[in-house]
Amino acid sequence: MRYLEKGTYKRYKISNGSQYENSIDELSDKAKIMLKLVNDYPGINATAIQQKLNYESKHTFLKYMNQLLNEGLVEFQISEKDKRHKQFQLTNKGHTIRLLVLKQELEESLNYFFKYCEEIFLNFYPEYLDSKEWMEFREKIGYTDNLVESLEKRVLSYIKTSLKNINNFKKE
Repeated sequence: MRYLEKGTYKRYKISNGSQYENSIDELSDKAKIMLKLVNDYPGINATAIQQKLNYESKHTFLKYMNQLLNEGLVEFQISEKDKRHKQFQLTNKGHTIRLLVLKQELEESLNYFFKYCEEIFLNFYPEYLDSKEWMEFREKIGYTDNLVESLEKRVLSYIKTSLKNINNFKKE
């Protein structure tokens, strides 16, 4: 993390300009939660989604499901057991977006963690805030050291492997 000035910080960011970043930014938090639920329970129906998310009205469910359907992240099939029910699952794009949402959540967690660590350190050693050593740390090392690079490589490797497995699974 590189610091701009005392008390403000530049966020650490793993993303590298994905073509889907706008899609992720346009999704509401509740739509992201619903996306995770459909990912976790492929073939889930509307009633089960409403129950798991404690949505009392169909309007709330439809608002977020339509967002996912319109973005091409979720698709449905009519249930063979009961033709009135739709079974939802993620599309290839939906799987990709879900993994990118996880990546974004990791970025936010890392930012929170590093900010918290710095606050703890500076609470114990406030004399470092304006010191030459602290300024050098921020400018030369920051939080782009081996720890963050290692985490970044692992996350990106996991995401690439997951995307490859999803694509291979869909081809079969």
